[in-house]
Order: sequence, then structure tokens, then C-alpha cells
Amino acid sequence: MATESQVPYTMEELIKQFRALKTDAEALAKEQAEAMKPYTSAMDTIKNFVLLKLDEQGAQNIKTDEGTAYISTGLKPKVDNRDALLEHVREHDGWGMLDIDVLLDPVKDYLDKSGGEPPPGVTIEYWRRCNIRK
Repeated sequence: MATESQVPYTMEELIKQFRALKTDAEALAKEQAEAMKPYTSAMDTIKNFVLLKLDEQGAQNIKTDEGTAYISTGLKPKVDNRDALLEHVREHDGWGMLDIDVLLDPVKDYLDKSGGEPPPGVTIEYWRRCNIRK
């Protein structure tokens, strides 16, 4: 490993160069994100339209020579009353549901066992999206 005296630049020069590169990289990333907006917006519009058409047809997927569009469905549990959830977990030995937030698989199991009712203190947000792949 090279010692500081063997490096042809001072620490100040290296730090200055790093900061300049970081500033340039951040500016480029911002430019790229801005340049990508029309593309991501158009792709989102197409995916939402395909999702609408799949829903109208009552289909979960469609396969074409160009690729397959299919619907993914999932859920995202969110704690909206921490105290109620903790009380329920303590009373029913449901510690497997907890992390810093609630865990998806134990909540899914609970929903299955409870007929779709979430644990106390938890609200469920369902999401759907259309995926397109080759």
C-alpha cells in the first residue's frame, strides 16, 4: 500500500478532485433523470392503458410476439395504530409479525386466517401494476 508521501497529490488535492467529480456526477444524474422523464412517463402511460385493457377483458395476461403483459397484485401492510398492534401481538403471541414495521408474510397468513381482516392497528393497501417483458 502506498504511503501518503508516495501519492503524487496532496490529501487536499484529492479531496478537492473528489468533490468536483461528485458535483459533476450529481449534475449529470439530474440531467439524465430529467431527460428520462418523457420515456418513463410514456412507458407508465402504456402500462396503465394495457392494465385497463386487461381489466376490460377480464384477463390476467396477454402474450404476443413482442412480449407478455401481465398483472401483478400485492399488498403493503402499514401500521396505523402501533399501540393496538402491540397489544394484539402480546395477547396472541404474534411476535412473528413484527420487525421495525410489520412483515408481509405473517400479515398475509393472518389475513388468510381472519377472513381478510387485518390485525388491529394495521391497514392494508393493495396495489396492482402491469408488467411488460420479452
